[in-house]
Amino acid sequence: MESIKEAENKTCQVQKSLEFFSHFLQDKMCGKCLPCMYGTEQIIEILQKLIQGEGEENDTHLLRLISSGLEETVRCKHGRDAAAVLTSSLLFEEQYQEHWEEKRCSSRVSFQ
Repeated sequence: MESIKEAENKTCQVQKSLEFFSHFLQDKMCGKCLPCMYGTEQIIEILQKLIQGEGEENDTHLLRLISSGLEETVRCKHGRDAAAVLTSSLLFEEQYQEHWEEKRCSSRVSFQ
C-alpha cells in the first residue's frame, strides 16, 4: 500500500496550486488589504509560467517570499488560508524544480 506522500507526489502540486488560487480569486475577497489581492495575482502569474514551461529558477523563492508576506500582513482568514496552501504545496519543491529546470511534469506530459 502506498503512503499518502507517494500518492500526493503522483499529482502535480503546481497544477493543484494554480487551480486553488484561480478559484480563490473567484471567491469574494474582503478587499481590506492589498497584499492579499496583489500577492494572489502574483502567485497565479508565477504558477501559470511554471505550468507553461516558462518558469525560472527563482520562481520558488519568489513564491516563498509572497507566502511569507501574506502570512505576516493579511487581515483575514481567507488570506492566511492562501498562504498556508502555498506553503504546503512548496513542500513538494522537487515538482516545482522539475517544471522550471526540466520543462516537464512527471504527473503530466512534457511541455511543448
